[in-house]
Amino acid sequence: MKSVYTLFISLVLFSCGGRENDYVLSKEQMVPVMVDLYIAAELVSMAKLPMDSASIYFKSIYKPDVLEKYNIESQHFDSSYKYYSTKPKEFFLIQTAVADSLRVKHLLGKVEF
Repeated sequence: MKSVYTLFISLVLFSCGGRENDYVLSKEQMVPVMVDLYIAAELVSMAKLPMDSASIYFKSIYKPDVLEKYNIESQHFDSSYKYYSTKPKEFFLIQTAVADSLRVKHLLGKVEF
């Protein structure tokens, strides 16, 4: 499970390219996207693919699907993630909300790992 989160964080941080967008997504916008990306990362992890294949699969299939669901461009999400990751207090609040959302989904039986 720890490797899934490491994979997710490195994919999000290092998959961005180009310059940052003029604005960042709000914390409220970031949470549901990150919840779905964590779930996607876990699904990729459950496939037991080699790390490089899992990375390619996540970036080419799951991440674009999740971002399309929320009508967010990849570069916009990546620059927002990078912005919040440099602000520990704000990033902690987002991560806490993501963890709480995942816990609730799991308790309601909507997510099984």
